[in-house]
Amino acid sequence: MLAETLQIPVVAIDRPGYGGSTAYPDPKAKNEDLRRRGTTFAQEQGKYLNSTVLPELWKEFGSSASSMVVFAHPIGGMMAIVAAAEPKEYPLAGLIVSGIGCKSQRNEGDIHGNRDTGQTDEQQTHIHFSPNVKDELMLNFPPKANEVRLVDHAIHQSILDKESQG
Repeated sequence: MLAETLQIPVVAIDRPGYGGSTAYPDPKAKNEDLRRRGTTFAQEQGKYLNSTVLPELWKEFGSSASSMVVFAHPIGGMMAIVAAAEPKEYPLAGLIVSGIGCKSQRNEGDIHGNRDTGQTDEQQTHIHFSPNVKDELMLNFPPKANEVRLVDHAIHQSILDKESQG
């Protein structure tokens, strides 16, 4: 819904071998082979993402966009970080990595609106942000210029209204 409203192409991909995607091109690559080459499976997949997948997506959807932002969640985050560090054939404007790491940073009433749930790191599955803080973190750019918005307030409100009706 947000992508349609803002007329931004959004593409969801699975890692090679997951969901509807084809298998990784080198399924015979064993961990010992990777160690001998001084690389990891995550690095190999990140390089494949950078050299093959993202350039193809840019060829297909780039005419309607000025750049690309990659959002990656858990293990895909490692691959996306590797891809972002490699030379590119597409304009990468941003990288968002979610759900990776083993410890959360929790401070009651911190500047991001996180709240301490009383759970240990092992028990806690999410870090909570208030909706207002999410809006500021996700829709303001650059952080020092609060008056500059990527999304006009009226558009944002119309999206919220549609979601509450739907």
